[in-house]
Amino acid sequence: MPIGPTSIKDLIEGLPLLSKPSEGSPEWILDIALDAATSAAHRANEDCGGAWVVIDDGRSAFAQFLKQSGMGDRHSEGGWRLSLCQGLRVQSRIIFEEACHAFVEVMEQHGIKAWVYSYMD
Repeated sequence: MPIGPTSIKDLIEGLPLLSKPSEGSPEWILDIALDAATSAAHRANEDCGGAWVVIDDGRSAFAQFLKQSGMGDRHSEGGWRLSLCQGLRVQSRIIFEEACHAFVEVMEQHGIKAWVYSYMD
């Protein structure tokens, strides 16, 4: 005979009822923060897709450097496409977009026009 709850539902049903925390209390803030984090994680997990950086001018010195280094390929809308997320064990468009936006920010700081292309699966 098993000791303790046999499922998450049994575990939750066995917990004592807690009083509703007062609005603005640390417990209340923690509760809504955890709800927000859980919702965001579920949205990110469900948002399958990908993203890549597109160097606007495929003939630029930087794009030519990438090409000669065997990195990237032509983008269908023009420019040079570079995937930054190959080998990652996730399929979250949001994660890929964040990485690409950080890369584009550095490109722009160095006078290289680039943009992020993302898609959903």
